[in-house]
Amino acid sequence: MPRSKIELRHVRYIIAAAESGSYRAAQDLGVEQSAISRRIRDVEDEIGAQLFRRHPAGVDLTDIGQQFLNQAAPGARQIGSALDGARTVANRGRH
Repeated sequence: MPRSKIELRHVRYIIAAAESGSYRAAQDLGVEQSAISRRIRDVEDEIGAQLFRRHPAGVDLTDIGQQFLNQAAPGARQIGSALDGARTVANRGRH
């Protein structure tokens, strides 16, 4: 099986864009709007389908995008929680 080029940050970009309905979510993530757009296109290229419908007012998830989000978001949030927990334990050890 070929190795996926999709990274956790790409999934976070998709989640942020879906929640805000726009690539302006980049501001909250501290990245350029064009970076979110590019990374989402990379994911779409790897999947072979569009995740978002783009329009002048922003973006909307396609059916495939909604399915992807439903399956990927819980995993991304779980990883974020695991990282936060590990940081908390690591910080306690430093005091």
